[in-house]
Amino acid sequence: MPLARALLTGVLLAALAAGGCSGAPPAPRLDAGAAAYRAGEPVFVLEAVARVRDDAPGVDVYLGLPPASLVFRRTADSLRAVASWTVTLEREGGAPLSRTPLDTLLAGPADARSPVPRWRGERFDVPPGTYVVRAVLEDLTSDRTAERRTRVIVPEPSGEPSLGGIRLEGEGIEGRVEPVDVGAVPAGLDSLRAVVQALGVPDGSTTELVVLRLRADTTVAATVVDPVPREGTILARGVDAGDVDTVQVVRQPVENPAPALDVVAPLPALGPGVYRAEVRLVGPDGAALDAAERLFVVRRRDYPLVTRLGDLIGPLVYLADEREVEAI
Repeated sequence: MPLARALLTGVLLAALAAGGCSGAPPAPRLDAGAAAYRAGEPVFVLEAVARVRDDAPGVDVYLGLPPASLVFRRTADSLRAVASWTVTLEREGGAPLSRTPLDTLLAGPADARSPVPRWRGERFDVPPGTYVVRAVLEDLTSDRTAERRTRVIVPEPSGEPSLGGIRLEGEGIEGRVEPVDVGAVPAGLDSLRAVVQALGVPDGSTTELVVLRLRADTTVAATVVDPVPREGTILARGVDAGDVDTVQVVRQPVENPAPALDVVAPLPALGPGVYRAEVRLVGPDGAALDAAERLFVVRRRDYPLVTRLGDLIGPLVYLADEREVEAI
């Protein structure tokens, strides 16, 4: 069951990891191999967004580590986990340009079962170009290492109105605003919001956020004797991006436009499912100037924690035949 669930999560993350902009180069994508399940390895989230800060282009990197993915060791009077990581930025096909110092994360007994990521951020000021961000995390208790890579494009300044990549934020521990993992957005999060950087916005412009729910296969599993789903069906595809329901539309005038500004749009508290957030930039004359979109998955807050007997039985259809499932 953990293997099947982790493989499915890896496929979803690889497919939904990055948003795109109209007229822009292909959107950065998570390395599917790095997202695949490997027994014993710690699990963490890597996200990178091109962003202008203080008139300088660069890359903002976000790392999220759920403490529950680490191995905890009992000390004299407590439980403790220790992890270390480094982040490297390199030009695609070139040598590393910049590397963060080795950093350490400590987790105590209160974190031992927490699936909620603990976040940290890094900033790399770099000229326009295509880069690969590589993050390596080592669990110092188990001596197991995990690696994630993602590709990010820092665009050339054009002076034309444009939108960057969408990221999600929400209130985390102690009310702090933190990134939210697009592969596991907590259901019912009432502080969820989309953030996207806008460049060269003319006075009198408007932004529009549209939240869409995609039709998705909610079947837990099929038995080993069931026929293979027909190509093109929802069972085979998993998600139908063409069958959507509009959940929310938010329009906001852009006040006091600057060369680079963050557009922040609230999202409603959402139930489990697959969603797409679309942000559009509309000029004062009503013409569309640019657009960006991001797919994300909303899960129940305790996912993947198993709390009911039925949760244990359902996935056994991957491993059991019809008679065994009936007996269970």
